[in-house]
Amino acid sequence: MNVTGFDELAALVNQDKASNIPSATRYPVRFIFVKDVWTVKNIVEMLKQRSAMVVDVSNVFPLNFSSDGFPTASTLLQEISTQDGDLVVVSAGNLIRFWSDDEFGLLVSSLMEFENSLRTPNRRIYVILEGLAERFDAVFWDKRRRHIGIDPRWVLDSPRSTVRVNMLRFDYQINGRNVLPDVKSLAGLWQGPKQNEFICCSQTLRTKTCYCSDDVVSFIDLDTPPEFLQKVMHIDVSCIPYEKGEEGFWTELINEFRNTKLHSVRTLLEKKYNLNNAEEANWTDIFVSKSKNDYERWVIKNFVVRCTDDDALEFVRLTFGAMRGMSVEEFVEQCWMSPFQETLSKELLAQRFVVLRDIHTLLGKRVPIQIERELEEKLSTGDPSTLAPLVTGITFAERKWLVRNWELVNDLKDKYSALHYYLSDVNVVSDSPFTDKLLAYINEYKRCKLRNTITDELESLLEDLNKDESSFYDWYYSLPTAAKLIGGDICGSLHWVDGLGMEFASLVCKKLEEMGYEAEVHLARANLPSTTGSNMFQGIERIDALDSYIHGKTTYQYPDDLVKELELVADEILPPLASLKKDFCLVSDHGFTVFACNKFQKVHKFKFEKVRDEGRYAELDPGQKVPHDEDVVVYEDPESERKFVLALRHISVSQTPKRESHGGATPEEVLVPVIFARVAKKVEYEVELETPSISVRNRVLRFRLKPEPKAVPEVVIGSNRYEATRTKDWFEVSLKNLRSGDYVAKITVPGFEQEVQFKVKGGIEERGL
Repeated sequence: MNVTGFDELAALVNQDKASNIPSATRYPVRFIFVKDVWTVKNIVEMLKQRSAMVVDVSNVFPLNFSSDGFPTASTLLQEISTQDGDLVVVSAGNLIRFWSDDEFGLLVSSLMEFENSLRTPNRRIYVILEGLAERFDAVFWDKRRRHIGIDPRWVLDSPRSTVRVNMLRFDYQINGRNVLPDVKSLAGLWQGPKQNEFICCSQTLRTKTCYCSDDVVSFIDLDTPPEFLQKVMHIDVSCIPYEKGEEGFWTELINEFRNTKLHSVRTLLEKKYNLNNAEEANWTDIFVSKSKNDYERWVIKNFVVRCTDDDALEFVRLTFGAMRGMSVEEFVEQCWMSPFQETLSKELLAQRFVVLRDIHTLLGKRVPIQIERELEEKLSTGDPSTLAPLVTGITFAERKWLVRNWELVNDLKDKYSALHYYLSDVNVVSDSPFTDKLLAYINEYKRCKLRNTITDELESLLEDLNKDESSFYDWYYSLPTAAKLIGGDICGSLHWVDGLGMEFASLVCKKLEEMGYEAEVHLARANLPSTTGSNMFQGIERIDALDSYIHGKTTYQYPDDLVKELELVADEILPPLASLKKDFCLVSDHGFTVFACNKFQKVHKFKFEKVRDEGRYAELDPGQKVPHDEDVVVYEDPESERKFVLALRHISVSQTPKRESHGGATPEEVLVPVIFARVAKKVEYEVELETPSISVRNRVLRFRLKPEPKAVPEVVIGSNRYEATRTKDWFEVSLKNLRSGDYVAKITVPGFEQEVQFKVKGGIEERGL
């Protein structure tokens, strides 16, 4: 029976109550189906006014003991059967939805079998159900075999209003006015404040099936946190796939969205890390140094992998995608090992270099020892020409490889600037007619040191310079001593670097220029023997890091020792001096030679008692016979009149050194630089772009600086660094990874930087066929 409205329902109640029809007085149960949950209150009040007693299912066993209990049909039937008088049964509808058809049918058929006693023929039991009319018909009414003469099925045709209940099928604790934490609150939904949508967190119902969801109360199963975020909070989290075992991360993500009121992963990350555009962020920096826990790194990792399409992030995307966990350690390891696991394009290798440089140079993260070991193994077994593009020059293992294979590397300055500077030419001030020969020898000596071998060229140059005592003294006395060059007026700004031979002059100068200095190198000679004792600078603090390292070695290790020496000079000795931002002068007492050690020389000459510096020289006693040999030179100190026999070449006297040594008369031991370092005057450059707008078809940024800079400019765009190349009157940078849009480029040379804006215009990019 359909009832048009509330007033008609009230009239029907009165009419049915007064009826004397036998079937009406015999069977007391009437089912009232409502199409609006919030109508139940009005019906209950109307029936209570007619003396009906309320039987609230949300208060029957076991819900009277446990709010998340689950009453059965038999429990409900027993509760109703023990009551006298008119009854209105409420809070059953949303519970019944979780009963099977069999249990629902048992309840309905059992209620329909209730009969009044002769004493109470007008007793009524009103069962109010929210929705469920169609299920009632399908399960019971349309299948009934016995007609009782009345219609107990009252359907209130009020305007239909749907309440949506989101059923959480996963573990998440949530509070709020629209939260139904248990079975009791769901059953008594009609009693609460009027709302259109609810969230049910009942653990009991989580494991049960809702057998009836209709347009009065619509139940939506949310099996996973992503479904909750998307369907309830209307937040797009499609960029994060759901995987078992990550429930804790999802809980934190839901909480963050509820606290921030944001509506996307992108805006969440932009707010958390104060970003203007998450697509252009330096995610390496954020992941390694700014993320606080695995949860934050989980969000970052998934966002970058699935929500970004910037070509400049491709390597980071690949790295995150290959990771199983969220740790910084795994990220760093994957960055290092990825090119050994799969072939990477030139562009990806360039991105990898920037990422690793950011991690270990800009962020100061130490390279883990296990990565050093893995790289050592892989670099020692692969084809050098294949490995060259993979090497970054950041790790000790890579720097050793670069020392061995420097001739295969085109971008040595980017990968190992100290080695590049060590091999570079430098302008040297000298009046000696032997300057060119001496510098040619030093340059060849450096190349031989890198190759770990004595070449015929080096032997020939040494034979020319140190053929005998006469030829040695010719060039030796053509040079001034360091003490003569510096004079006596700059002691306050004088720094003595023990062991800094001429081989390091180019490294020192280039490094100082990089630090904002202008450096001028003068060629000088050490006093003989080429020892510290013979070349003291009185009253000057001695910087002995280099000398102490070499003397502290038991044997010479190639290429480890050269890598360490370059590091000491470039990264330990020079930075403190340059940080003073004052003019200063560097002097040294002697150099070293590596080719006198027993790895290269298997014999020595003569037998002297007073042997010094592992055989590089010996002191003669007064009256002792002076040897005459092409491999030695005799030197008499004019002040003390002491005589010394010095090794003229790499063969030593009386014993053979086991490590780098000094005291002899080879050019690498005797030649020392005197370096005058002056703070470079700050130059203001005028930056001119060829055009402020470039096309995606030819993504090349061209610019020039006035006046002409001595150093090659570096360009920084976002997190990417580019070194410009010279083409006629312009510097240019290839920007293959940039999409159309507005950009800011920071152009830098030592002592100067300026930002310029430019645009990459969109269009169809032409590709080769």
